[in-house]
Amino acid sequence: MMKNDIRFVNESHTPSVTREEQRDAIFRAARRHFPHLVTWGSPRGNAALWVILPLEIDAGELLRLSKQEGVTFTPGPVAGDERNTAILHFSHLEPGEIEEGIRRLGGLIVEYMDLVSRINGTSSSHFIGP
Repeated sequence: MMKNDIRFVNESHTPSVTREEQRDAIFRAARRHFPHLVTWGSPRGNAALWVILPLEIDAGELLRLSKQEGVTFTPGPVAGDERNTAILHFSHLEPGEIEEGIRRLGGLIVEYMDLVSRINGTSSSHFIGP
C-alpha cells in the first residue's frame, strides 16, 4: 500500500479548518509523537512548527529518511547549529494529515536516536511520563 505524502513545506492550499485548529493539531501531535529530547514551538501567527532536534541528528539525513516514509520538511536554520533544526509548514494541511505526518516523523526520530545510541554504545530513554 502506498502511503500518502505529507509535505511540511511551504505550499499554497486552503484547508477546511482554521489556523488555530491546525496549530492545535500540530501541537497535540508533537506532544504525542516527538521524543522529549526534541524541542519545538511556533511563533504566534506563524504557520510553521520550528523544531530543534538532538545534536546527534542531522536534519538533512532525517529528511532523506523521511522522504522514504512520504514525509518532507524544510531543514533549518531555526536557532544556532543549522544541522539539527527543521521547519514544518502546516498552513496547507488538514489536522489528520498533520497527525499522520508527525507520527511518521516522530517514529523516524526515535529510530535515528536508537541507531546513534547503538553506535555510541549508550542507551537513552526517548520519552518521559507513563
